[in-house]
Amino acid sequence: PSVSGVAYLYRIVRNLAIDMLRRSAMESRHMDGNNVSWLEPVGEASPEEQLVQGDQLGRLVRVLEQLPEKERLAVEMHRFGGYTLADIAARLEVSTATVHRMIRQALVQLASALDEDAPQ
Repeated sequence: PSVSGVAYLYRIVRNLAIDMLRRSAMESRHMDGNNVSWLEPVGEASPEEQLVQGDQLGRLVRVLEQLPEKERLAVEMHRFGGYTLADIAARLEVSTATVHRMIRQALVQLASALDEDAPQ
């Protein structure tokens, strides 16, 4: 190969080495993310925690039951069924923006139900 061809090959090898180092650094950063506490298994809740969690779940169920049918269905499809907003809009025969608004309103009501007894 000519001189410019050799220089070109050296540049390719250099760029591949740099890419490999960057990829290795990125992978090691992601591997450090494996120690995230919320990913670790949770031990069994104490009886007091179980009581609080059961109470919170009951409040959420009551709020869901009180929602208008389309709003409740939208939340259930989105949060539990994994449906997209467009899928829900087609099923409920409303616009995607309306589905987004219904889900947002329902989530605000659910969050408010959990905040009622939260310590200040």
